Amino acid sequence: MRKLTNKLKEITPLLLWNFYRSLYYGIIEIIQNIGPSVRTRCYCGIKLYYNKNNAIIKRLKKEMIFEKKMCDIVVKELINKQKGDNEMMFLDIGANIGLVSAYVISRMPQITIHAFEPGLNQREFLVKTVENNSLKNIHVHSEALGDKVGVATFYAHDAKYAAFDGFKDTKRRGRTKAVEVSVNSLDSWWVSAGKPNVPVVKIDTEGAELLVLTGAEKFINEVKPTIFLEIESSNLKAYPYDEFKIVEWFSGHKYNLFTLDGIMVDRENINKLIGSEDVYIARPEILLI
Repeated sequence: MRKLTNKLKEITPLLLWNFYRSLYYGIIEIIQNIGPSVRTRCYCGIKLYYNKNNAIIKRLKKEMIFEKKMCDIVVKELINKQKGDNEMMFLDIGANIGLVSAYVISRMPQITIHAFEPGLNQREFLVKTVENNSLKNIHVHSEALGDKVGVATFYAHDAKYAAFDGFKDTKRRGRTKAVEVSVNSLDSWWVSAGKPNVPVVKIDTEGAELLVLTGAEKFINEVKPTIFLEIESSNLKAYPYDEFKIVEWFSGHKYNLFTLDGIMVDRENINKLIGSEDVYIARPEILLI
């Protein structure tokens, strides 16, 4: 198909090619906007709610499960840390419409999940999924997590690209609208929740991961959870720190950072890895054999 397209481009005058190209994408845009704005699909045995043209849902055309490699390791980590009949808990920070939470709870139905999502659009769909599937052990929090408690400016995209919302406009997708959101720290939430034992945490906050970690030092020092997090250089450009600072933070808190394939990450190789890897695992040094 690509060869045919290139051949047609070679023999078609440029102005005419650009006209047909614009017409083609215009028709695609119209087709995509036909139908209800609220969509559903079966995902991991759960009726998942989402908005039409959702960029993350489009990823599912290529990968049946969103971030399946990470999700499988998250579940394995939770199972390995389960002790008897004790309640298991998982934190999904930057939960979006709930793809990671849906996968985890489909594999571990008795687990308690606290899903944090300050983005209004994606949180509304997450709440619909939780309520309409009677997922009573998924608790949705509307506050953002950061390095301090209060309010902050939050940059919201249109519904199509809501997955890119965050404390900074990373310029990765379209225009944004500045709104105000409530911010809590993980330390503050953890204390108010009664200091539960949370063995696994996932953080995907479009570049604000270091702020979440900074606001979670007490929790991390006492509980020593396994932490899955995104480190995406194109997001970090909008923040006053880079991937080296994140590596240094973990080193200073006696954590080792790894790729999902188990390669240890340090200042020497992070630049080589960050182009091909965007999800990492941080484990306390005491767990190393």
